[in-house]
Amino acid sequence: MNHQPSQHPSFKPFNPSTIQPFNHSTLQPFNPSTIQPFNLQPDNLQPWPKATLREQTFKARSEK
Repeated sequence: MNHQPSQHPSFKPFNPSTIQPFNHSTLQPFNPSTIQPFNLQPDNLQPWPKATLREQTFKARSEK
């Protein structure tokens, strides 16, 4: 049993003419107004646990 890809029943030779040309007109232009502004209100920001991070970093270094 010799399995060659060309002898496989479902194998079709590559046909470049079946490739659809890229259509630039279908691209939506970039609209900056659709971007939601980033909210930097303090009530939305979680406080960064610097002390906890520092302790974890110190523990990780001391264990090595």
